[in-house]
Amino acid sequence: MVLVLVPVAVVGIWWVEAQPTRAEAVSVVGVTPASVEYANPDLVQLTVNRYAVLLASPTGLQGVSDDTGIDVDELERAVSVESSLDSANLRIVVDAATEERAEEIADAVAAHARVLGADDDATDVSVLSPAVVQAPPLTASKRVLEAVLLLIALVVALGAACAVELARPRIRTGGDAEAATGAMVVAGMRRFPQPGLLRRNVVSDDEVLRAARALRTGLLASERSAPSGPICVLGSELGAGGTTISFLLARSASDAGEAVLLIDGDLEGTGLSKHLLLPQDVGLDDVLAGRADLEAAIDREGRVPVVGTRRKLGSDALTERRLGEVLKEAAGSWERVIVDAPPVGSQGADVVGLHAASVLLVVPLGAPVHRVRRAARRLARHGIPVRGVVLNRAPRGVVESMRTVATVSHADG
Repeated sequence: MVLVLVPVAVVGIWWVEAQPTRAEAVSVVGVTPASVEYANPDLVQLTVNRYAVLLASPTGLQGVSDDTGIDVDELERAVSVESSLDSANLRIVVDAATEERAEEIADAVAAHARVLGADDDATDVSVLSPAVVQAPPLTASKRVLEAVLLLIALVVALGAACAVELARPRIRTGGDAEAATGAMVVAGMRRFPQPGLLRRNVVSDDEVLRAARALRTGLLASERSAPSGPICVLGSELGAGGTTISFLLARSASDAGEAVLLIDGDLEGTGLSKHLLLPQDVGLDDVLAGRADLEAAIDREGRVPVVGTRRKLGSDALTERRLGEVLKEAAGSWERVIVDAPPVGSQGADVVGLHAASVLLVVPLGAPVHRVRRAARRLARHGIPVRGVVLNRAPRGVVESMRTVATVSHADG
């Protein structure tokens, strides 16, 4: 976007600044009958029109030039005369390079009108208003024009950025996700509400169970190629749906009779804790700081035991060291430990991923391929093993095909 915005803005501002500054001044001359015998409306109208034509004519402007020394060509470019038949006035409008020059020319033309009137016995000509500089219209202000051009440049740049973004290849199938990440797609999921809504049965239990079972099938299919230990679930980008997937995985493990512990490992976003409306008495942040033990931080009110957390900005050496210890302790007490981590790219994702045994990467359908590749490369650069990919928000046909693949893979194993 910057590559479009900057050149357009620079060219626009240069063009505005290159335009000459103009000023406008107006003087008003009155034309009235010299006596009652000449006070005929038609005669007055003809007289006013005659003066308007005469003052703006080459002859009239030559007379102004002779009187003042102002170049006649400049007068021809600058002067226009408007007649008002209702008030029998002449409005002398001058457009010049500066305000002082505009006033000078307007007063000179008005003075010449008086000279012409002195030779006319039928009319009296007087200057009703000396030259007054007119306030420029809003669109004549260079600052306003520059602001408008900057706005136009911004709109053009945004349009170009949107066009480029829309033209980028996107994840449309499980094959696209596998090609971008280099990992097997273990499940396809349709769009679900947030975990809090799932927990409060806004979605039917059958739908939740079907989705959870599909995830569990895919997870089991990846068991043979992944190390045992805590599983970190994170999205390839913000809003990918990692929190929902981690909840469904934990729910499926719990329904299958496993002793599962779900941990909110997003110390900055605390998404899982917010969505599940977990109590804020004791959380993972207290465990990491040594203020409480792991058992005290577990909330057992729902179907899935959960360790919530409160918001903590950034991470330090103590947090990173203690997190590994806490996850190791949890793995020793629970059959399955699932950690909901922030999306790839955040510092917290790297920290959690490094201490987990493996990572399940959630990729939303329609995500730009380059972002997914970048997320996978970041995990690989930190040595974080990806055990599988979940294709999220997929249509029913894609979801069913993913379930079939996961089921066959599990059967083969």
